[in-house]
Amino acid sequence: MCRVRSLPEPPKENSESKIHQTIGQAMLWFMIAADITVGVLVGLLVRKCTDDDYAAWRKLKKLSEHVIALEHEAAELISSIEIAKKRCMAGILRAQNTQTKRRPPYHRVLTAFLVLVLFAARASLAQKIEH
Repeated sequence: MCRVRSLPEPPKENSESKIHQTIGQAMLWFMIAADITVGVLVGLLVRKCTDDDYAAWRKLKKLSEHVIALEHEAAELISSIEIAKKRCMAGILRAQNTQTKRRPPYHRVLTAFLVLVLFAARASLAQKIEH
């Protein structure tokens, strides 16, 4: 009889090492996919930033914001001029009103002061000086 020799069985791999190998290959493929995705996104971003239409729209947006800021500043300056004019007119009117304003009658106070002085003088003469 003929003896058939069987091929030696390949050594059975440890299941843990097989799992580590599979996970390692999966991580490699994930990293390659992530690198490709990042490359595509960076390429799209660079293309978008260098696109003439997009760059023109961004510049137009910046210019319109600058124009709005300048208009706001001009409006503030014009309003400050108007406020200064009104305050100046109020000061002029206040100064004119103080010049034409009736003054309190000082002669009444002066009369009362003179009467008090006369009474005080009489009292000082009535006192006797003794040394």
